[in-house]
Amino acid sequence: MNGKVVIVTGAARGIGAAIAGRLAARGALSVIVDLALPAAQTVADEIVRSGGRALALAMDVSDRRQVDATMAEIAQRCGSIDILVNNAAINYATPIEDVSDEEWERIFAVNVRGVYNCCRAALGPMKARRWGRIVNISSSAGKTG
Repeated sequence: MNGKVVIVTGAARGIGAAIAGRLAARGALSVIVDLALPAAQTVADEIVRSGGRALALAMDVSDRRQVDATMAEIAQRCGSIDILVNNAAINYATPIEDVSDEEWERIFAVNVRGVYNCCRAALGPMKARRWGRIVNISSSAGKTG
């Protein structure tokens, strides 16, 4: 991982924060992107205090223009995008028959369109360097409903 630029979406807490921390401990520059910039910055600060390298940026994965702009900024500031970890997701602790249309639209926008937006935006810099990796995280919600 030494010197790799790794973007982890939804990394302000939980699994995303843990992934960003572990990769930074192995020498990567962890770019923590999340809607919650203050929380993302806290994670980045913790990584830096532990001797790692990290950068926090606000990004809504469901907003294609914002994703394109943020990915371009990362590539410009960091010199590359080597690895993308699509971790951002939302879920409502509601039985599916009780999920509103608005909640479903938001779930789809983040969990499906967000992955598409991020992959699409990261592929350009990866292809230009002829190297890159994309990791898509899923949940057990598909098994439990």
